Amino acid sequence: MESDEDHEVPPPIDTRAVANALVGLNIGLIEFPKDYDEISLRLSISVDEAKKKFPEIELNTKELEHVPIQLLLNVDGIAMTLPYWEFTPAVWDAIRAYWDGIVPTVFVNGMVGYDGQLRAKIGDKSFDKMMAHHISISKKLPSHKDPIKPWWKFW
Repeated sequence: MESDEDHEVPPPIDTRAVANALVGLNIGLIEFPKDYDEISLRLSISVDEAKKKFPEIELNTKELEHVPIQLLLNVDGIAMTLPYWEFTPAVWDAIRAYWDGIVPTVFVNGMVGYDGQLRAKIGDKSFDKMMAHHISISKKLPSHKDPIKPWWKFW
């Protein structure tokens, strides 16, 4: 029979430290400010309850960047969202620069990467597979040039 001592429980991820490290890379990521007062009003809960219910941290590239990226950090891990539109060599290079900064920062801070679309853990050799998958999907979609609003805001 196995005891609790047989399974090492990893320490909780300090999402604030990871977010600060990612913003500190100076690759154009900014934190999306959450309005906990508004959340508490809409859900009829206290501000403290809203903070407990929605503790994740959202980082985005600056508004209307040519390569919009969204990162969502929570104690379970990090999600990286890329839009499916034109993949030019310049876009590929920009995403690669983000990848090269984000992935080591996340791993050093104890998080594990997983690509839900590829259904695989993220490692050093994952970038080309990820981008090939995104490109194959983007080729099937209509063009979305020059969005009027930032890509992460609801229309």
